[in-house]
Amino acid sequence: MISAIIKLRKSTPVSYNSSDSKKRERYKGTIVEAFSRNYNGKVPKFRKGIELYGQVYFFTSAGTDLDADNISKPVWDALIGTIYEDDKQIVQRTSTVIYTKKHDLIQINGDSDTSAELLQILTGNNVKCIYVECGYFKETMIEIEKEDLYED
Repeated sequence: MISAIIKLRKSTPVSYNSSDSKKRERYKGTIVEAFSRNYNGKVPKFRKGIELYGQVYFFTSAGTDLDADNISKPVWDALIGTIYEDDKQIVQRTSTVIYTKKHDLIQINGDSDTSAELLQILTGNNVKCIYVECGYFKETMIEIEKEDLYED
């Protein structure tokens, strides 16, 4: 197994800073339920101690005031005990908010089914989609280009 993936249509992430505890709990339930549904009740689980990467993308056509830093923590907290034992296993995290009216998404890399489905979702007029992916971390995922670090 390479990764565990879900796509939540018509959903807006709940911020880590949300003071509405009932809303946070409903959101966590929605995430766990989506993983269960996507994997027909047989959600893949990564072994304890395995290092993982995690990505959360929120695509929206309406814009948002959500801070990208705060949208991934509730997702990873929700999945404790579902796809891994401890969210500390996620050693590389990416969290992104993409305003689809501003950013033209012509190419999405990934398996063809996931890419095709995402492109279909993102071409609509009222886009709200959360994409979550978690998989095995590899050192080759870290790429730093020296010329970008130093300006002449």
